[in-house]
Amino acid sequence: MAAHQCQQRGHYVGRHFGFIPWPVWSTVFWGFGVLMNGIRAYSGFGGQQPEREYERLVRQRESR
Repeated sequence: MAAHQCQQRGHYVGRHFGFIPWPVWSTVFWGFGVLMNGIRAYSGFGGQQPEREYERLVRQRESR
C-alpha cells in the first residue's frame, strides 16, 4: 500500500519519477543535442559557412 501511495503522489518508484517515464528524459536531452548541433552548423542562416569550409579544404588539399 505504501508503494501505491508514493506512486500516486509522484514520488520516485522504480524507473519513473513523477509521471514522466525515463525514456522521455533521454529523448529530450538527445533532441536538445541535435538542435544545438544544427544551430552550430547553420548559424549563418545564409549557408556561407559550409561553403567557406569546403573551399578551405579544397585549398588545403591542392597545396599538398
